Amino acid sequence: MPVITELFLYPVKSCAGISLTEAEFGENGLSVHGITDRSWMIVTPEGMFMTQRELPQMATIRPAVSEQGLVLQHDDMPDFYLPPVLNDEHAQREVTVWDFTGMARDAGNEAAAWCTQVLGQPCRLVQVTPATGRTTSGTWTDGVTHPVQFQDGYPYLLTSVSSLAELNRHAQQAGWTDFPGNRFRPNIVIDDQMAFEEDHVTHYHFENGLSLQAVKPCTRCPIPAVDQDTGISGNNPVDLLLQFHCDARVEDQPVFGMNCVLQNGKGLSLRVGDNCQAELSF
Repeated sequence: MPVITELFLYPVKSCAGISLTEAEFGENGLSVHGITDRSWMIVTPEGMFMTQRELPQMATIRPAVSEQGLVLQHDDMPDFYLPPVLNDEHAQREVTVWDFTGMARDAGNEAAAWCTQVLGQPCRLVQVTPATGRTTSGTWTDGVTHPVQFQDGYPYLLTSVSSLAELNRHAQQAGWTDFPGNRFRPNIVIDDQMAFEEDHVTHYHFENGLSLQAVKPCTRCPIPAVDQDTGISGNNPVDLLLQFHCDARVEDQPVFGMNCVLQNGKGLSLRVGDNCQAELSF
């Protein structure tokens, strides 16, 4: 029976993740202390989203969360504190994530200066608001859309221990060192499945009534080449996936993990160690 081995929250898009033992699950992602996955984002002064694709050093910004709000941490900078929710005193600005453009709340000049100092180029920090109104594509969910924040496309990403082990078997054959699972920036990691079995799962049903629908294989970009501890790029596991794990459902692109949406159980929590039933379709 599949079991959760790790849970991760990424408060700021493309910055470091936080390992959790428990998290609340909502329609637009998991959350802790009211801070939801990728509810914050660093953008250019013009509002375009910024990621590790262009700025791998974003991995060295380490967010932390508490009941008091969000803290940005970096080895070369003093901690920067933000409230859980930016109030109306903070201006709204237009931001773009892929093909979506909408409004978000700007964290202000001090936050912008902190991020600019770390990244070495002008930027702003923004937070999603209820008015942002971003949703998933309905292409993979029979036309039904789901709320999403600043994630690339879907509110949850699930990977498995066995699939990572199979990838690392190929890495060893290539003379590379093993890749840690955080290269793929998942929210949920499960064990006790065959390698890449998650590709064929339609639903994960948990004992507390929460259900996730697995909707789309996660196609892979250059970010897995980035060491998530140092922000330095190196060998890219996607080069290996190109050789042995591409998916015809996404035009034979390399894939690792499944994008998911919440089907049932809004507001319920899951913990590391929780078991589930996997519903398969081959």
